[in-house]
Amino acid sequence: MAIVNRSTFTVDSKARVNRCGEYVPVGSVLASDVTIGANAMLLGAWVAEGALDFHRQLGARMDEAGRALPREGGAGRPGCGGRSLAVVPVNCRFDHMAVNQRLRALLEISEVDIIASYPTSFPADIAERAQIRSFPFSRRVTSIMLKYPLFGIEAALWALGKRFAGRRYDFVYTFQDVSAVAGWLLRPYAARWVMDVLDDPRQSHGNAAQRRQRLKLTLLQCYERIVAFLLRRTDVVFTIGIIHDDPLPKVLAHDYGVAGDRIFPLRQSVDVQLVRDSVGQVVVPESSAPQVSFVGYVSKLRGVDTLIRAVIALAGRGVDLELVLIGHLNKRDEEWLRAARQSLPGLRYLGVLPSSDALRVMSGATVGALPFPDRRETAPVQAVTGIEYLALGKPIVATDLPGARALVDHHVNGILVPPGDAQLMAQAIEEILTNPGLAKEMGEASMKKAEEFDASIIRKEVIRVLRDS
Repeated sequence: MAIVNRSTFTVDSKARVNRCGEYVPVGSVLASDVTIGANAMLLGAWVAEGALDFHRQLGARMDEAGRALPREGGAGRPGCGGRSLAVVPVNCRFDHMAVNQRLRALLEISEVDIIASYPTSFPADIAERAQIRSFPFSRRVTSIMLKYPLFGIEAALWALGKRFAGRRYDFVYTFQDVSAVAGWLLRPYAARWVMDVLDDPRQSHGNAAQRRQRLKLTLLQCYERIVAFLLRRTDVVFTIGIIHDDPLPKVLAHDYGVAGDRIFPLRQSVDVQLVRDSVGQVVVPESSAPQVSFVGYVSKLRGVDTLIRAVIALAGRGVDLELVLIGHLNKRDEEWLRAARQSLPGLRYLGVLPSSDALRVMSGATVGALPFPDRRETAPVQAVTGIEYLALGKPIVATDLPGARALVDHHVNGILVPPGDAQLMAQAIEEILTNPGLAKEMGEASMKKAEEFDASIIRKEVIRVLRDS
């Protein structure tokens, strides 16, 4: 099963793949396609307002928070074998996506209905246990720019019908996108409304302002306000982090007014044993030189330029090594990478690889690199490829950002360096490459560290939150 990083996203308005050359989380796509997404959310909010008013006029009994009071035949206590709903706009064919982990947790405590934009994309274990349905229009649309907002509108209208019918659920699970309007509409008839926030809704504002894209900035601000409105009304907000002082939990509390007792930071996760089993036979590097590898979105936005400058500095000092890059490359970055290859003969760009092949290349590396710059969207990233490096027993050289600090204990299983500092990154890589004993110790420490990010542990935490919240 494919293994990708769901926590890393691109702010490139034309990107449609993640840093592994695969599917981008929906929040990132909508930030790029906000012109359509924001308008769809506005329509959903308008429909929802009318639904609430009409429902009250019909005489529904509501509490002070606007939640429908219990009635016979309603949902039972959460986690007691009732039925839950998941509104899933994203393509879920990659096993380790956060949404698949949440769905597996829901399936352990209730039956689950899924309304999906990609109904055939779910892993087999989820598809066999859940009731999956889709909508007639969004299912047929292939353009991402149209598919998500159309799915959001269909989900809102479908939820409106379910609300009038009085359908009740244990949990309603949504993403931070237009389809979350469905969660708001069904909230009075759900024991809990759960939303996943995998990236900062304000992440693209700086880029739009810098490029003087006034219309896009205005629409981004509109999108952000609507998401904030929805977030303040959810019962449970899952996000990326370990503690409440991590970047995304702090943003949700301080910038969007989400109550701290409703924010639940969760580590990114992978099935550690699956990663190790997927490797099979380790790929033997084409040369005898030590190898530094990076897997992800090959761009300056991901700090790859800093990594290349560091390796060029090492080559200039006579250090024998190869740099291997795997992942998506935008056309506008091709010239930049071509120039870098002329300056660094030991640079190999392998393009986009299937996850199993990428893992085998990673297993042959001496050092894994996470060179992210200090940007709003990269600071909280707990890179799934970083967790895969841990599972494979590789030392990691990473920039000293909150997300990377969750993965790397400085001078224990890797080395942290200041973002953008190519010289210190070069020194860190050289320290590991020239000291086999240190590399072995760090690799063993990485193997142990990986267990903290195993999917089974995170799934148990999700279940605990759902039952106790």
